[in-house]
Amino acid sequence: MDHRTDIFSLGTILYEMFAGRRAFQRSSAVETLNAILKEEPADLSDSGRPMPPGLDRVVRHCLEKRPEERFQSARDLLFDLETVSASA
Repeated sequence: MDHRTDIFSLGTILYEMFAGRRAFQRSSAVETLNAILKEEPADLSDSGRPMPPGLDRVVRHCLEKRPEERFQSARDLLFDLETVSASA
């Protein structure tokens, strides 16, 4: 566990905020943990809410299963969020 774990956690919060549902919610705690480890969440665009272009990509990058594939710092994440915001 390191700072990239916090980025994953932020990704789950962002996903829930924008989608209106949890990214990995299943019917039991064991199924939810399995989903966190092995499954990808549905696209944010599937929520039916208007999404800025690129937002799904940024959130998915936060939710990468392998820490080395996530944003490597909060600064990198901020840069991408600002880019998405500027293009919206």
